[in-house]
Amino acid sequence: MIIKFGVIGAGFIAQKFADAVSLVNDCEIVSVVSKSEESARLFAKRNKIRTAHSTVKDLVDDEAVN
Repeated sequence: MIIKFGVIGAGFIAQKFADAVSLVNDCEIVSVVSKSEESARLFAKRNKIRTAHSTVKDLVDDEAVN
């Protein structure tokens, strides 16, 4: 089973978390949300994350996150 994370925030700590997740088998970040939609999109692109959201509700409702 692959653990699929959603990340709240696109700053320094989120990047450290993304770096750590990339080193773990059977884990991936599939969704990110940030106050700034542009920040979320850039973070998603930089980390090969499928979906960038602009609200926490959208991230929580994202069925790809388990």
